[in-house]
Amino acid sequence: MALTLLLPVLASLQLLPWLVSPAANHPAPAFSVHPQKVEYLLGDIVGLTCSAPPAKDRVSVFQYYSNMGWAVSAKASSGWKHTYNLNITEPQSAGSYSCNYYTGKTGHFVRSEESNRITIRVKDPPAEPTLSVDPTSGVVSEGHPLLITCTAPGDTRELRFHFYQDGAKIIPGDAGSEISTAEPRTSSLTVSVLRIPRVDTNSTGEYACQYEEKQSERWILSTRSQAVTVTLKDPPPRPVLSMDPPSGEVNEGFPLLITCTAPGAASEWRFHFYKDGAKIVPGDARSEISIKEPGTNSRNVSVLSIPRAGPNSAGEFTCGYEENVSGRWVPSPRSWPVNITVKDPLPLPVLSLDPPSGVVIKGVPLVLTCTAPGDASEWRFHFYKDGAEIIPGDMGSEISTKESSTDSVMLTFPWAGPASSGEFTCGYEENVAGRWIPSPRSQTENVTMKATWSLPIPLVAGCVGAAVGLVLLLLLICFYKRKKKGFKWERRRRTENDGSISSYSPIPLAMINPDTL
Repeated sequence: MALTLLLPVLASLQLLPWLVSPAANHPAPAFSVHPQKVEYLLGDIVGLTCSAPPAKDRVSVFQYYSNMGWAVSAKASSGWKHTYNLNITEPQSAGSYSCNYYTGKTGHFVRSEESNRITIRVKDPPAEPTLSVDPTSGVVSEGHPLLITCTAPGDTRELRFHFYQDGAKIIPGDAGSEISTAEPRTSSLTVSVLRIPRVDTNSTGEYACQYEEKQSERWILSTRSQAVTVTLKDPPPRPVLSMDPPSGEVNEGFPLLITCTAPGAASEWRFHFYKDGAKIVPGDARSEISIKEPGTNSRNVSVLSIPRAGPNSAGEFTCGYEENVSGRWVPSPRSWPVNITVKDPLPLPVLSLDPPSGVVIKGVPLVLTCTAPGDASEWRFHFYKDGAEIIPGDMGSEISTKESSTDSVMLTFPWAGPASSGEFTCGYEENVAGRWIPSPRSQTENVTMKATWSLPIPLVAGCVGAAVGLVLLLLLICFYKRKKKGFKWERRRRTENDGSISSYSPIPLAMINPDTL
């Protein structure tokens, strides 16, 4: 307890040695205490009574003091007796006490002799408790729990605990705190824990504790523990969320990659992804969370992979991480949100056949044409037979770009054969901002093979008639040419014989001797 200041009247008494001669002192008063005890406990109130002997001069001031430097003075209200109640609040209250009194007025005080001395002994308070904090460094992140433990030494006994922040007593439940008594393995009740579930700026400061021990039906207060300072640590920096494709627009059925990067150089992280505020559990919505390992062997990157984006993939995405600090996982703030939109899938391509019926004769060409709708600047086409992609050159096929447009491609089988029959489909990829987006496959077209003998009778008869007509035409042309040659030859002979051509008459070709030609 701090030394009590003397009243202003006591300041005047300090001048008495110069104003009053020792011969003028009054007789010593009687000094007593009650109740009388061999040893007092903390919290006891002791009555100090100072009784002056009767005299003609009225007592003005009573003064009490001890050899520990404590002193107090009080004006006398009436009579020759005064009692001062001393509250024993600390071990320093022990010591040797005495009193005296003064008569007269300010500037003319007359002091009495000192009274008899009485020794007051104070029992030592319960031993100082030990205060500890978790985290042990006293540095705690905002929003994280703080545990302050007060441990009383000694064996099991009845105790009451008190916690203080910056000297002020903490009331259980204030500022979100919760005081509870822990039961160690010894089942004693010598430990009490102050728990603050979520630390904020109001949680910082200097903490201490003390306890009360029940002795002789009285609660005796211990001395306070050593103070522990709690400071607030800045939260881990906000992570950075990025995506592929960077625009945030992904075609339905195409992969979506969302990357969360933690700044700093912590040794261990745990990552979390959120969609529309709800935490994404690995494997939900066909997603797959994996840790990406950069070339620096750092593990500060985590990737949320959605292999095939669908309508449920659209929304607002964020991420966060936990950083391992001295064995405690400290959460970071969440990243800034990123919005993902899912575009409708590309339209179906159109697959057409030549011949359109899909029935082709062995050895006759078969042409399949795949046409992409829309007006994209660049496509890549693919053909499939019975579900498997056709590689150019397989089964004697040739893939070429149609000259009239770049939005269609032809698959040609120059000589159709048994391997050309089956179910055909096609698809395309469209170049969107450097990414090849696949379309759904076209409708299925069936190709069947027929031999020449199995062609319809009208078609066979027509082909035979055309061939016979062609042969007859060739024979007539030959006959006409030879007959014309005979006429010319005959005309030349007659001219040579008689030099006259007016009596010329054609000779039938049948009458000419072939041997003379």
